[in-house]
Amino acid sequence: MRGHDTTPPNHALRLAGASRGQSGHHRCSRLRRAGGAPRSGGLLGSATLRNSGALSCAPYPLGGAVFWSTPFDNIPLSEQVARDAEARFRVTLPESYVELLREQNGGYVEERLVPVSRRVPASLAPYVSNGYVSVGSIFGIDPASEAGSIYCSDRMRSEWDLPEAVILLDGDGHTWIGLDYRQRPDSPSVVLLVSGVGELELAPDFDSFLSRMIPYEAVYDENGVLREHR
Repeated sequence: MRGHDTTPPNHALRLAGASRGQSGHHRCSRLRRAGGAPRSGGLLGSATLRNSGALSCAPYPLGGAVFWSTPFDNIPLSEQVARDAEARFRVTLPESYVELLREQNGGYVEERLVPVSRRVPASLAPYVSNGYVSVGSIFGIDPASEAGSIYCSDRMRSEWDLPEAVILLDGDGHTWIGLDYRQRPDSPSVVLLVSGVGELELAPDFDSFLSRMIPYEAVYDENGVLREHR
């Protein structure tokens, strides 16, 4: 690892208005300040909508399909690796999260946006773009690596003054998405954490987090402009 970077090396990920070289201690991530639509990299879904016609505003069912992009350099996930992680962090990982990693043990994913249903505090407004938080990768489980693995959680929590009972799933050193075990040790919620600023619940559990995701193309057009019907 280089400095605070938790991204596997040699992977270029385009960020709106930013590049890897501009922030050496940040991991390239879809988590970013608002002020323009993010594009490329992103999460799960059963269909990607690219037509130029009218799009339904209804939630898009994911149907369990996950469109992984570039994988992280993690070992293949086994039952033992998953259980060892639970013992290490003293948590029960969501089964849907473990199932996801059995297909690919972490990596960048095709972009999905998570609508924020709760009131957004003014301090967090710069991190929620047009009512959505973008997700571009999911950490895997690899005890031998912190790059793209939930095993970065201990160091990153200490370094960025994050809550102890949160397992990090995605982030860039300042803004993170994680499994929050503070209220429900056996069924964590999913939260957005912004170091030194605040936090916001995105979903009551990981299953809901996945089911709430909608395609980028349902919200923004091919030029990154917000669709009028939204």
